[in-house]
Amino acid sequence: MGHRLDIVHQGDTVLLSSASTVLLTAPADDVDGLFEYAMDFCDEDQGHIRLSSGRYVLKRPIRVDKSVTFEGAGYATKLIPPAGEFAVDVRVTARSPLRRDIIRDATTWLYNMENRTHGIVMHNLCIDGEGRGKGLSVEFLMEGVFSNLFIHRTRDGAGLRLGPSVMETTFRDVHLLDCGTRREAAVSLESQPGGDACNNVTFQSVYIIFPNGTGLEVGAGKGAEKPRLITLRDCMIHGWLPWQKTAKGPLLKISALDPVRGLRMFGGRVTCAHVEFPYVRLIEGAAKFHAVSFGGGGANTAISTQPGTHIVVRDCDFHGSRAANRRGDIAHIAGDFEFDANTCEPDCGRLVFNESARGFVSHNRFLKTAEGRPLILRHGDAAKNVAVEGNLFSCKRDQDDANAAQSDTSSSGE
Repeated sequence: MGHRLDIVHQGDTVLLSSASTVLLTAPADDVDGLFEYAMDFCDEDQGHIRLSSGRYVLKRPIRVDKSVTFEGAGYATKLIPPAGEFAVDVRVTARSPLRRDIIRDATTWLYNMENRTHGIVMHNLCIDGEGRGKGLSVEFLMEGVFSNLFIHRTRDGAGLRLGPSVMETTFRDVHLLDCGTRREAAVSLESQPGGDACNNVTFQSVYIIFPNGTGLEVGAGKGAEKPRLITLRDCMIHGWLPWQKTAKGPLLKISALDPVRGLRMFGGRVTCAHVEFPYVRLIEGAAKFHAVSFGGGGANTAISTQPGTHIVVRDCDFHGSRAANRRGDIAHIAGDFEFDANTCEPDCGRLVFNESARGFVSHNRFLKTAEGRPLILRHGDAAKNVAVEGNLFSCKRDQDDANAAQSDTSSSGE
């Protein structure tokens, strides 16, 4: 059995050791070569690199291209990225081990598919841009586990970027604070020009707090291959406080996604968007939201969808959004949808269907607004394609009020 590699920060010096044998030392302000030596030293029997607490200032990204476990001492292990670059770059290279020898009866396609890294584990450390740099970049990876990470103040770009072919990989208990820019989301899952896009990726208890633009973008870029099977469980996306200072842009932007095997979000919260933007903007693909809480800050509407999209919203709650000059709305729908068993508080605004909307609104609880405004608006041909049934208005079945709300077509969607 191989020995663990230890990287220990001791004052002005950093030591790399294995089984109490010092392999290399470096000045604390010039550690890039030490990290590269550690990765060179790793093999299948010796692939555990442990970092002590300390502040590691990098001049270039740490390249991770082997099946290793990369472990810090928690919040006190801080990687400081160089300006404009990532702190950690997980990627495939010529020396990355192939997966072919562990796949039984591999087909020609599977055997000859693009090389990928696999089995990389990273946990218990902090990436702190200190107002510059980027966080963690991952691409061409299968079977990865990233957990207990703190990614802060990466104001040159994403705190977490997923490039091509990140598959069967989990991000768990990840805290992102003050990351991203107006043009690059704090967490970005990219579309790919070819090969295979991200799929079977799970985010569990990932908290995206105070992003400097969009919190999470799925399908960033212009590639033809779109992400699919993206799952969020008990995650949170939270704009700035006070909410008037939130950066322009939706908190969750779905730019491109598989039309059937799309994104699923279970539990969690989306709150405090800019007053001119929605919490969630679905531009392309299919998405499902179950038991998510929307509201508690700015947003002109909680959910906005484009024609040709499909969305399911079930058992969610909506409350307290603020547009620029009015109350924020529940949703503006222009694609296929199912809106079922949700609770809409009195200060939610309206549910608006545009002409291309098609779907169902059923078994929801609409708590009537103080102004007595209609809660459900349908425009033009939308009245023919939207079925509204079995809902409770003002906490009771009141068919006269329901019919009046459903038939109002005079107000605009905005």
